Amino acid sequence: MASKKQAVGRPRSVMDAETCEAILRTVALGVWPDRAAKIHGVDPATMRKHKQRNADFVTELEKAEASAEAGFMAKILRHTEKQWTAAAWMLERRWGERWAKREHLTTTEDSAAQETGPTPPASPVAFAEQLKRTAKICVEVLPSVGDDTSGA
Repeated sequence: MASKKQAVGRPRSVMDAETCEAILRTVALGVWPDRAAKIHGVDPATMRKHKQRNADFVTELEKAEASAEAGFMAKILRHTEKQWTAAAWMLERRWGERWAKREHLTTTEDSAAQETGPTPPASPVAFAEQLKRTAKICVEVLPSVGDDTSGA
């Protein structure tokens, strides 16, 4: 009976076809490639070396990532029918130059006022006058405030 010789040295790679497919399936779910490798018992550095040697694996990995992205996009787009904030989120990220929230630029004086807050009136009389003006504006803008028309 002839015996087979045992291979000497480290195996070339643990990235066999079955492991590669498992990693690709996990990435298609939305998991980062390095995390997917760890999930399947492969050191991320080993996977990166495999990518350097195997252009087909890189292509398949890109397809898996695109599939995950498309799946998440589809979920968000379906949700926009019921929730306007999903649509706003999509607009902000997809067309940020037109729809992203804008940070207002402030001058040095504005930023100083923001840090310290509004300047209080110099005297109690001035403060009372400011309160009267504020109350008058509130009554003009909100005429129903204070009216109890609910019958409660």
